[in-house]
Amino acid sequence: MGTEAKQRVPERLLGRDFGLEALGKIRAIIGEAVAANRSEIARRACEVMGWVTVAGVPRLMSARAALISLDRAGLIELPPPTRHHANGRPRVLSEQLEFVSGQGVRLVKEEPLVGRIDQFGPFWLRPVQGAGESALYYTILERYHYLGAKLGGSPHLLRYVFGLGERLLGIIGFGPAALKVGVRDRFLGWRSAQERRQGLPLIVNNLRFLILPWVRCANLASKVLARCGRQLPEDFSARYGYAPVLMESFVERERFTGGCYRAANWFCVGQTCGRGKRDRDHRAKLAIKDVWLYGLRADFGDQLRVKTD
Repeated sequence: MGTEAKQRVPERLLGRDFGLEALGKIRAIIGEAVAANRSEIARRACEVMGWVTVAGVPRLMSARAALISLDRAGLIELPPPTRHHANGRPRVLSEQLEFVSGQGVRLVKEEPLVGRIDQFGPFWLRPVQGAGESALYYTILERYHYLGAKLGGSPHLLRYVFGLGERLLGIIGFGPAALKVGVRDRFLGWRSAQERRQGLPLIVNNLRFLILPWVRCANLASKVLARCGRQLPEDFSARYGYAPVLMESFVERERFTGGCYRAANWFCVGQTCGRGKRDRDHRAKLAIKDVWLYGLRADFGDQLRVKTD
């Protein structure tokens, strides 16, 4: 391996030490993969590299994202995806926003909806179901969210659609916690990389939140956040084998006030410093964001502190 390639090898990956030796293990796994299957490679990588949750559940989605990043850096060569919707290919988006669910309910209407929540039927929030809703979810993000559907390599761990009665009014998605956030880490009392590595799996990041632009419903945003606070731990546990204890969100100060988070009893612990995770030379100038947190259980602080023998 040339000097330039060696410099591209990450020192850490998925919260664990990596380096040249670990890269060799990944290459061996790829060489031994059954039927050149990416899913099998991700499963074996989780087993060999110890990429598991605190409950011992393989971090398959995160592993696939990590392997793709190594592939794109030219450090490994993954086999071609076997399915059209596999990672590494452009997402399939819906040509039309109208979509009918399996229950026969028309979910999207590009018609103004203005008024109180109690005027339009019962409120509902549920996980995205099936390929059709998945395509719709990313289509809505791409068309109406100012950041689009690209997430910078962060996988969506949980995706929700929400609405009133028969109307779908928006989407919200959660992913892994941000790796390093000074004000958050200080608030939680983390003073070392070890403390951060132990605590991060117990935090989920509100990556995207969008109410469709033709909807003007007072208190809808805070109601969605409040429902997520009650429902997300159970949904997350059912899928990944353990429940997070804290949610976080980053709100761009020049665009939003964060009022819906405040109304849903989230609390702001400070601001980011305007640098991204790849800013090693401290030169990047990114938007300053308020850092909002919400405890999913009363003792989240105790749960996030390092436990010593």
